[in-house]
Amino acid sequence: MSNQTHLAPYTKALRARAHSLYPIGVAFFFLMLLTPASFQGMRGAALLVITVYCVVRLRRGEWRVHQGILSVAALCLAASIFFIVYGVLNETPGAIAVTTVYFLWPCLYLFFCGLVSRREKLIPFLRVIPIAGLAVIASNALFILDSSGFSFVFLQPFFEAQLASFADYSDELGFYRLSLINITTLIFAVPFTVTSLAIGRTSDVFSGYRKWVAIVFIFCSIFLLLLAGRRGIWLAFATCIPIFFTLAWYARVSQLRMLAFKLSIILLLAAFSYAIASWFFDLHASAMVDDFLAGFGFDDSKNISAYRRAEQFAALVAGWKENLLLGAGHGAAAVDNLGIAQSWSYELSYMALLFQTGLVGTLIYSASVLWLFHKSATMMRNRPESVQLLLPSLVGLASLLVANATNPYLLKFDYLWTLFLPVALLNCVLLARSTFDGRTKQLKKRSLPTILYRS
Repeated sequence: MSNQTHLAPYTKALRARAHSLYPIGVAFFFLMLLTPASFQGMRGAALLVITVYCVVRLRRGEWRVHQGILSVAALCLAASIFFIVYGVLNETPGAIAVTTVYFLWPCLYLFFCGLVSRREKLIPFLRVIPIAGLAVIASNALFILDSSGFSFVFLQPFFEAQLASFADYSDELGFYRLSLINITTLIFAVPFTVTSLAIGRTSDVFSGYRKWVAIVFIFCSIFLLLLAGRRGIWLAFATCIPIFFTLAWYARVSQLRMLAFKLSIILLLAAFSYAIASWFFDLHASAMVDDFLAGFGFDDSKNISAYRRAEQFAALVAGWKENLLLGAGHGAAAVDNLGIAQSWSYELSYMALLFQTGLVGTLIYSASVLWLFHKSATMMRNRPESVQLLLPSLVGLASLLVANATNPYLLKFDYLWTLFLPVALLNCVLLARSTFDGRTKQLKKRSLPTILYRS
């Protein structure tokens, strides 16, 4: 029996078995990517209906989560409960409010991970990511046109929900400022798609015409991100390159030089996109670099964003020193952030986690994420056919984790999927391996009497 058996190509027969997930799960996932952190009421009602439908239609044996993932999840949930209760006892202002982020939403995501425990159920979700990315780019392009005098009245509720804004500083400063909430989707989607294309023939996720959809998405995303001028996104993308090669090397991915060559081609495509955008939008590279470096001017009081982060850092470190091991509890607010809405939420999310959960909580959460990377890399090393599923999602997650350092994306339901999609993919691979190993043992046991008889 071949090792490839348990991760067979995504055929029409498998697609038919997963058909029921298309109109429900994939459509909702698409809307999550297109309209994150907006239309919460309508999407919350839709999520409730989907959850109830899945629970009612759930049959015995359909929900499966690997024991290793369950153990790590149980550890994280137990830690969350402890620090929430600890926060309540310390009368922190947000202890109850963060219960959804640290307990309810992870439980819900884990429930869905168990429902999509087979490859044929996960492939549609992967394929919709660049499509949703193109929809994000289209929505931003429509807003630029709307800001330029072309009125799209029917899209105004969408633009308002996405807190859309566009400023043209090309004449004075040489760059633009485009802002819609859904641009955040690209932080995961672009590295994920680039890695999938770099893998090439070993991946059937973006085969056929889907490959060209992915290429168009990458090309167009460069234009959008140049206009957005988001420093954190570019820093996250730059960090992804060494992470990509580190994971590929650790997993002993074959043809590493070929991967480097393909990635170089994609980077040349990005450079070509930049050249076109610079000419068309009158962008200046020096001005964009200066603007990027200005994000690190923490001592400049005129640089409100950077200076504010420096103040938060000092306040959070001072608060953490009061209780190094356990912190102040979930939902705690440092003196610096008192008096504002959601005073427990900080841009410096990892420092806030250290302040609220101390060394103990930070080590538990960090070790869980590191376990996800280590276990996935180990599976890629032992099962090369799993690279096409695991590597792109890990690179995308790494990008989001870097960006999350200065923006608390993972404190919202709409971005937690970036963490649990790699979990779902790892769960799929682990369960497939367990099934394959179990069948192999059964075959050996059946053949043993025959061998003894012949001997």
